[in-house]
Amino acid sequence: MALTFAFTSPFIYTLIIFLSVGLGLSFPFLLVGVMPVLLKALPKPGAWMEQFKKVLGLSLLLTGLWLFDVFQNIISHFMSSTLLILTLILVFFSFYAFKNMGPKKVAKVVLMVLPLGTFLYLIGFQLQDVKTVPSEKIVKKTTLGLWEEWAPQKMDKYKKQGQSVFVDFTAKWCFTCIVNKKLVLQTKDFENLIKEKKVKTLRADWTKRDPIIGNWLKEQGVFGLPAYFIQTPTGKLINLGEMISISEVRDKLTKLNNF
Repeated sequence: MALTFAFTSPFIYTLIIFLSVGLGLSFPFLLVGVMPVLLKALPKPGAWMEQFKKVLGLSLLLTGLWLFDVFQNIISHFMSSTLLILTLILVFFSFYAFKNMGPKKVAKVVLMVLPLGTFLYLIGFQLQDVKTVPSEKIVKKTTLGLWEEWAPQKMDKYKKQGQSVFVDFTAKWCFTCIVNKKLVLQTKDFENLIKEKKVKTLRADWTKRDPIIGNWLKEQGVFGLPAYFIQTPTGKLINLGEMISISEVRDKLTKLNNF
């Protein structure tokens, strides 16, 4: 939820949230640094620490790989990925130099300024240049051949036609969205259910912070992802919440005539 809220908030709030997460993760180390007596309560060091360190290191690398993929999808400037990699390389080299090369004061300042400069440029110019592609495009077919690209006009059109509609609001950085897709939306059971009930399916991808999608969700009182809605033939919206199941969707679609 914290990640979803961070990515759906204005940039300054996103930065504050991730800084707070980082501070929270580092708090135990800071606390032990201030109160060394707490070291007595920690497990005794041993060979297990090496294995544990490798597991944690692998999880961090995988997380970094996932975040880099998200970064590439939400940033439009062609140099953004290059600048991010350059920043990480400079940071690594700075730490290495400080530890092993013993540079002089002037060199230390340079080693600190270079990665800081590229990082500030990245967040100051690149992250503000987020792609915002309006959801008013030609219909595209995606997963299982079921999905059409969402747009408010599509919902109005199907309302006039008396068609039921299932809407999936999703994003690449939303882990819960990915889980729901694997367990529900990309299953054969869901496909059969949609065909059986003759329901139109729309998908709204908020990876690039489409303002039309964001404003529509706010109008419905929703401020995070995932979000799932059923629009009845009369145009009434049913909010399914963040976690869905085949049985829940089936139950709602079966009771459509009661709405």
